[in-house]
Amino acid sequence: MSLLLSQKAVAERMIGGSVNRRGSVRFELHIPVICRWRDRQGGPHEIGGFSRDISTAGVFVASPAPPPEETDVTLEVLLPALGGAASHGLQLQSAGKVVRVDHGMAAIGFAVRCEFESRRLEE
Repeated sequence: MSLLLSQKAVAERMIGGSVNRRGSVRFELHIPVICRWRDRQGGPHEIGGFSRDISTAGVFVASPAPPPEETDVTLEVLLPALGGAASHGLQLQSAGKVVRVDHGMAAIGFAVRCEFESRRLEE
């Protein structure tokens, strides 16, 4: 098996065997996400949720109260540290746009197209 085929097989397993037509590989990861945006009148909104999957190009956030499609949002994704309480986690931040809202039985949440920047969390 060539390296390219083996990478494709690994990527397909990571996203549950479905065909990935996106330009970046998604990773199934359930971690806290904070989403902020302003409505048309300028009023601030903030919701919490959990990521369902994440890539370098975006994230799907499971949340019962998603922002409207095409809304500009800011995201904070909170990655826990592996070293226990003495270690600090990592916070990924990004501005992006809601590209899809799902209200179906399988998923309630929204997809955001964005590029993440990271910074270490300090106590």
